[in-house]
Amino acid sequence: MCTNINNWVYLIAFLFCTAVSASVHVLMDGHPAIGASGADHGIVGMVFANVSAEPGPSLLAGLFNGGSTSCRAWVIIFAWFVFDIWGALSGSSGVAYWAHIGGFLGWRDFRPGALKMGWVELTRYDNRSLLDINSR
Repeated sequence: MCTNINNWVYLIAFLFCTAVSASVHVLMDGHPAIGASGADHGIVGMVFANVSAEPGPSLLAGLFNGGSTSCRAWVIIFAWFVFDIWGALSGSSGVAYWAHIGGFLGWRDFRPGALKMGWVELTRYDNRSLLDINSR
């Protein structure tokens, strides 16, 4: 992924995802939480939205076959997101799963405005993003 984003926009995106993740967590769980994992998941959402459709290296897959291999990043990120949904719906305690889900979806809300304002753009070196593929 070669998304062109400057430090200030990254900070704004991180804070936006923080606010969205905190709001979703409080609405769905009802208890306050302290941490940055929801905002981190927003950044993972940014990678998911802008990730190249080409395969990339996967350490996890390499561990299982004794060498290096590749796996599409969106597959790993999607599996991670499904795990968070499962944790939220199963009522597992000790982890703010709703904050993770909210942060992940926060980037979805931030990206259109950021693209329209020219804050974020895919560079000419990028392959098609998942959003480009889905829009055709």
